Parts: sequence; C-alpha cells; structure tokens
Amino acid sequence: MDTHDPIDQIKADAATYKRAKANYEKAQAALAASVVAGLRAGKRPADVARASEWDREYNRRLKAKADREDAVSLGLRADVEALSDRRVAQLDQWLQDKRADWYVDLSTKLAEAPEQFRSQIFVSRGVADGHIPEGSLRG
Repeated sequence: MDTHDPIDQIKADAATYKRAKANYEKAQAALAASVVAGLRAGKRPADVARASEWDREYNRRLKAKADREDAVSLGLRADVEALSDRRVAQLDQWLQDKRADWYVDLSTKLAEAPEQFRSQIFVSRGVADGHIPEGSLRG
C-alpha cells in the first residue's frame, strides 16, 4: 500500500506555483519600471522595445499610464486631460485633412481619366487606400 498522499504533492506544487507566480509578477513590474525609465530618459522606443521584448505600442502605453499616475499624484490631472483632449483634436484634424486630400486626389484622377476607366480608378484607389475592403466588390 502506498503511503504517499497525493494531496501533499498537490500542496507542495501549489506552493511552488505561488512562489513562481509572485517572482514573475515582481520581474514583470521591475521590467515595466525599467521600460518607463528608459523612455523617460529619451531612449529610442525601438531600442527599448528590442531590449524589453515588448512591442513599442505596449511600452508607450506603459509610459502613458505611468505619466497619468504621476500627474494624478502631483494634482495635475486637469492639465493632463487638457493635453489629451488637444492631442485628440489634432489627430481628428489630421484625419479630416487626409480624407480631404484623398477625395481631392481621387477627383483629379477621375477628371483626367477617360470615361471607361473612371469606375476602375475609383474602386482600385479605394481598395488601395483602405476605404473599400478588398474583396467586398466581388459578385
């Protein structure tokens, strides 16, 4: 008869798992702090991404979150929100300008094209620019 109780092994493995998970979370927090420090020190996002093995977008979000938390702790929340609102407005304006440029460019190409090619230019330009999903026009 086996005197080894499986519950003892489960408890031992659970304790090992908890220690490993805690170590992992500490290491992850330390890496996040290092990433934020590197970006704040002016290191290139691509270099930070390569060193951290996290992508640039995730690293940027980590820094933005840390910046917001710092601003809140310093009582600058309204200033940060105003900057965010201004940036959103700038991005909206940029997008509107790009859309206007696209339509002006398309109108020019259509006006210059022979009649039989106009629908082909419109569709191919729309697909190329992402305004018309590729394959959506197949019958």
